[in-house]
Amino acid sequence: MASCTKIDNLVQAYIDDELGHSERVIFEQHLSECRVCAALLRRHQRVSAALFEVFEEDRLSRDLHQSVLDNLPAMGPTTLHEPDVATVNWRAKHPVSFWRTVAHLAPAAVLVVLVLVAAIIRANWPVATPSDDIMGVVMHSRGQTEVISDDSMERDATKVRDFVGADEWYETGSGSSLMLALAGPSEVRLNRNTRIKVHGTREISVEKGEVWLNIGRDGRLFRVNTPTGNITVFGTSFEVQVDSGRTTVTVEEGEVKVERQKSFKVLEPGQQSELVDGREPTAPREVDVVSMKRWADRIQPEKAATALFEKHVAPQTEQVQLHAERIFKVNTVHGGRPRAVKSIHLNWTPGSLGTDYCGYDLYVTDERSTPLFKEHIPAEVFNDPATSSYELDVPGQPIRGTRVLHITVVPDNKGQEPTDFTNIYAIGI
Repeated sequence: MASCTKIDNLVQAYIDDELGHSERVIFEQHLSECRVCAALLRRHQRVSAALFEVFEEDRLSRDLHQSVLDNLPAMGPTTLHEPDVATVNWRAKHPVSFWRTVAHLAPAAVLVVLVLVAAIIRANWPVATPSDDIMGVVMHSRGQTEVISDDSMERDATKVRDFVGADEWYETGSGSSLMLALAGPSEVRLNRNTRIKVHGTREISVEKGEVWLNIGRDGRLFRVNTPTGNITVFGTSFEVQVDSGRTTVTVEEGEVKVERQKSFKVLEPGQQSELVDGREPTAPREVDVVSMKRWADRIQPEKAATALFEKHVAPQTEQVQLHAERIFKVNTVHGGRPRAVKSIHLNWTPGSLGTDYCGYDLYVTDERSTPLFKEHIPAEVFNDPATSSYELDVPGQPIRGTRVLHITVVPDNKGQEPTDFTNIYAIGI
């Protein structure tokens, strides 16, 4: 495919219908695959239209071509050593008047003015930049890959360097692959016959297929929703497979929480777990992650797409306000023996009216890091300035035989401000 620089030099000739057949075919093929150059052509066309209107009164009403030819001096055959003396003598005896010279030069002068005006307008024309809802960039696309808008459900072919927006579906066909880079930065690789939805820079849904994710650690949760459960991470590398009512999660680096309703399992590097509809996540088991990742290693970003991402999307990461997770150790022992715990009590410093606080996810494990349950406290609880405490009931039966509870408090980052927790303790029967 022709480079963008070559296409840039042909834009005005294309508008003026001065390209040959082969050049026109190459030009139009490039524009069908490159949104940046297509936008450049539209800007040139708007400038040409503006110039056409500005110089409407000064446009020539007739063709000067024949008139110029009729007034050219007769040229006889000459050589370098034998000048056309008759022609030189004729010109000397019939000097051209000043105003006639001006009239002959007028078309050229108008052309120079047009070029200068066009250059000024182009220099000051607003440059097209991504809108605020841009989440990332398409870094790789092979085979049949499509993007579907959530609003219109219209399907379009996915192209490298396309911008990724919120609430867009991406789908790969048989023998196809796709890679998206999201602000974070995070990488999402899609194997064949895969369908995902991008909700935002830190949340996607996997409807079917196989996805490998490298999540950038910018202090915020990254959530992956599937038909049978959810995955929650900060910064890590892992795979998600969704097939026939089963979700398989495999971890290469970092820590991943595999969740279904109020139950969860924590996966470490080299471990795998499954989520089946109606059941708790399976216990972690050891697997060969290296061989499982080979398909994802073959999907690499293109240089032009990487440059576009670094220019327009990567700077968004610097604007993120980070709210980190906190871990509390809660002692359940009373009188030398662990109490049966029926609820967890939280205290915090109340905020002022109108403050936009985060909600929180609570992950509760015992002293052996065995997962017990998870729960979510919505932001509305913390946004009420009259409230400074909350009691969270243990689901099902009370927790028995545990001397220490580890409670991980994780902000959902749906608000702007973190809560200042002052105390968390267990309430026994």
